[in-house]
Amino acid sequence: MADGALGIEERKNSRVVLSTLFTVCAAAVVLAVLCKHLAFAWKYPNLSLMTPARALLAKADYERRVIQSGSADVEREKNKQIETIQRTWQALSEEERRWARERPLSELDRLNQRAREPALDLALAGWGDPQAIARASARPEREYPEYLRARAAELQGARPNRERERIASAGTRAAIANYAKLALFGAGLLGLLSRRRYRRSFMERQEKRLALGLSLGLFSFFGTVCALMVLLAVALRADGRLSELILHNPSTLGAMLAIAAVLLIRRARPGSAARKMFWLPRGKTAWRETLSGAFATLGLVSILTLPVGVVVGAAFPASWSDGLIEPLIYGSSWEAALMAFQTIVAAPIGEEILFRGMLFGALLPQATAANPTPDWRAGVHRAAVLSALIFALMHGYSIAGSIGTAIAGYLLARLYAQSGSLTPGILAHSLFNLVSVLPMLALRT
Repeated sequence: MADGALGIEERKNSRVVLSTLFTVCAAAVVLAVLCKHLAFAWKYPNLSLMTPARALLAKADYERRVIQSGSADVEREKNKQIETIQRTWQALSEEERRWARERPLSELDRLNQRAREPALDLALAGWGDPQAIARASARPEREYPEYLRARAAELQGARPNRERERIASAGTRAAIANYAKLALFGAGLLGLLSRRRYRRSFMERQEKRLALGLSLGLFSFFGTVCALMVLLAVALRADGRLSELILHNPSTLGAMLAIAAVLLIRRARPGSAARKMFWLPRGKTAWRETLSGAFATLGLVSILTLPVGVVVGAAFPASWSDGLIEPLIYGSSWEAALMAFQTIVAAPIGEEILFRGMLFGALLPQATAANPTPDWRAGVHRAAVLSALIFALMHGYSIAGSIGTAIAGYLLARLYAQSGSLTPGILAHSLFNLVSVLPMLALRT
């Protein structure tokens, strides 16, 4: 009997050692990739896009058409916009020169460099700049990238009716996007006010045992993220339909891996917090409380990020490319719909499981023999801050964008701790992403 118990203990210890080694190796891979990604994103914010000149042109054209469709002083705005366009293109040119000095240029890099000057001329020509119009009209068609040739042909053919239609359409789409954002923010503020009404019953019925444990939580978090990074790295170096499918659907793949990890945890440890991740209180008010929590979090994020964005943005201006998703702007209708689904549905599910369910759950305090009654309030705050910082860093935004993302991550973690379920957080996260997707859909021509 003693030998059998000793054998069981040895196997248990060996599993702990192996899982710890795996966690350390996976964490090392994730942190190395994250540091490399952050270094590139902060040093080359414009070059983090696939086709930065095309994205800049789409953004400049949209802003010009919105101004021209409104009642603002067009001449005054024209000078400001031209100055902004030239400054942004100059920053892109400087990034390209630095990048060319550091490594050999790929075919995509050369294509983007060739597109920069033609795209700048087309953006300035939209404002009626005579020199830009002359350069764009004199430039041979072969010097334009494929995606700029139709626009250049329109300029040379002088089709004012088509442009007037686009100006009117841009004004309408901008108004729809703004009204939709205001409606969501208004719903968030109403949710924030109504949250107090249901908070007591929700708190009484919630599950506080959300802690996965440090070893299991970090094992599942780093293991899932590392598996996603490895699959993406393999897909980048391979060809074929499967590789293309993986590269075009990273958020969906991440959500599937996160759900699979939760199912494995539930099977391996039936009594763990993974069984309660999507728990909801029973009764008539369950969904009302869930919606109230989600909209209240949306309202809090709106209230907190606005002044922070103004103050921090004055000292550290946010990059125009933060969170920009190119397929939403100039992809096909199918590509835009797929990317919208990934952003609004798949990404919130995967990120809430990973960052709140696993990482936040790993950092929560646990009752032990040495500390049978840990300080739940302080532990939740500490775990929420740490998980929010990692959540913001993994997005790779500028300083202003990272602070806003960290605030959202902190509030989502507190919502999970308060409700005992990831469901309200997934809904709130979907609403955040919907607010960010609407302006990009308005950029579509």
